[in-house]
Amino acid sequence: DGGAGIDTIAFAAATGTLVLSAGVVGVERVVLLGTGATGVDAAAVASGLTVVGNGAANAITGTALVDTVEGGAGNDALVG
Repeated sequence: DGGAGIDTIAFAAATGTLVLSAGVVGVERVVLLGTGATGVDAAAVASGLTVVGNGAANAITGTALVDTVEGGAGNDALVG
């Protein structure tokens, strides 16, 4: 549980997808760092998120709720 305030998960990798489970609670923001074509899959998360991509071609899957997605530069694929 991230607790009060705006809690952020920052993911930096050359490639790959960060898969968030239903156990992720109290997190409001996910940020993809670096220059790699990474992604995030937040389909199982039970609260809305802000997801921020990097400058590469990111694959971003949001939650089933209200999300804010900032893809950034690159040819991003957005789902949800």
